[in-house]
Amino acid sequence: MPARGAGRTVIRGQNYSVWRSGYRVRRGSGWRTFVALSTLGAIAISSNQYYPYAYISAPEAYCEGLTEDGCELQWQEVQTIEGDVFDQCVAYCPWR
Repeated sequence: MPARGAGRTVIRGQNYSVWRSGYRVRRGSGWRTFVALSTLGAIAISSNQYYPYAYISAPEAYCEGLTEDGCELQWQEVQTIEGDVFDQCVAYCPWR
């Protein structure tokens, strides 16, 4: 059974976790929790607005372009609740 808010996606033939809430990663000797997706701003591509939809566990090399369901993958710096900033893959979708 998947953890709360977690799912799976395939990007270029590789499986990755998708997190809609409570995304935590181990960094150094402790855990870091990324801020809520709702705190990230929307992005504009052409004349379309894309909204933060999920954190994706994909590495930078796989975090680019459009997903099969029309979301844009962005590799970007994201703040954690603990105050650190880490690079992370974020899916932005045309729906809220």
